[in-house]
Amino acid sequence: MSKLIPFMQGIWRRMPLPGALQSTFGPPLWKLLTARGRAKLRQSAEPAAIKPGPLVISAAVSDFTGIGRAGRLTIKAAEAWGVPLVVHDIRGDPEMLGVPSDLPPGGVWLAHCNPPEAAVVLSQPADHLWATRYRIGYWAYELAELPRFWTASIPFFHEIWTPSRFVADAVEQARGSATTVVRVVPHPVAIDPPPEVTPRTGGPLTFLVMVDARSSLARKNPLGAIRAFQQAFSPGDTDVRLVVKVVAGWKDPRGVASLRDAAAGWKAIRFIEDELSDAETQRLLATADCLVSLHRAEGFGLPIAEGMLAGLPVIATDWSGNTDFTRGASYEVAYSLIPAVDSSGRYSGTGQRWADPDIAAAAALMRQVRADPAGRAAIARRGQQRVRELCRELPLDAIAALIRPSSAFVPNHRQDAP
Repeated sequence: MSKLIPFMQGIWRRMPLPGALQSTFGPPLWKLLTARGRAKLRQSAEPAAIKPGPLVISAAVSDFTGIGRAGRLTIKAAEAWGVPLVVHDIRGDPEMLGVPSDLPPGGVWLAHCNPPEAAVVLSQPADHLWATRYRIGYWAYELAELPRFWTASIPFFHEIWTPSRFVADAVEQARGSATTVVRVVPHPVAIDPPPEVTPRTGGPLTFLVMVDARSSLARKNPLGAIRAFQQAFSPGDTDVRLVVKVVAGWKDPRGVASLRDAAAGWKAIRFIEDELSDAETQRLLATADCLVSLHRAEGFGLPIAEGMLAGLPVIATDWSGNTDFTRGASYEVAYSLIPAVDSSGRYSGTGQRWADPDIAAAAALMRQVRADPAGRAAIARRGQQRVRELCRELPLDAIAALIRPSSAFVPNHRQDAP
């Protein structure tokens, strides 16, 4: 049974089921996966009964995905506080075999993963990991309403952290009578700033698009960026180029093929499909002059934030989670809301809407980026400062007493502060 549960969850997470089916079958699946732990979860619901103990973080540490990168940033931010810390990789160790069995009870369990992944942890006979702890879920969802599967998960956590106000609003709307605390906790991008790089000189002005096919090409909408580039410039222009970085193209080969078809005949449009580490991704950002994200929905927009922190001006759809840091600090693309239609099946059938960015407006902004170097430098500086201010650290001071007996401790990264 212990091996069957992660296997079932893995299938569920990877299947391209329409949103309506996930909403229908998600809640009973959640109940099945967490049946082992529900009684203990109820018994330890009162925070006052939880003893101080270590901070345990479960995250997709070994994943080269957005959620993996976000988890690693959270771990690095927690390390900076100097608190007792145990890290658990839900990808490399889904059955928690590597978690010490003598782990002291109490403290905090931070599940930096969405409910489908958290179900695996809660289904394991690893009471020493979660049953005696203050439980925090760190969630990111891209539409305005949570799936019912997620809604059913809220009471299992004392707190839900979300990277943006957009996601927090969705959780608040779904919370009902649950006493779960909801906090907006932006991903701490600024605790891991990009390396200093020499500004690019010469060569064509480079627009960069970064997408992961596992996150739905329809949602990320690289086709919109290609269309905008083609409206903005001519096939013979040699002073501009568009680089489309696609991760995990094997997940949606038809979608990637459609992108290549759309770019046929355009020498200024090139594709990169290699898997990149965090450091390699930072180096790729250093080769660009402007990041483009004509997404239809974002829970946060980690590549956007990292591009801004790296000093790039950003052209981005003015809707969903990214607006916490892009509004007023980027080239904002107008949009209209349309029904969410997704060939991967992840968002179709939810009855929800997402953004349809104005391609003509995005093309005009691309031309503006080329024509006004001083203006794009000013936008870049504004965006970099915004991300530095917003995406700095975790609110561990709010739960410090559960990690150490006294809440009056100073994190390592603040000890030298004036």
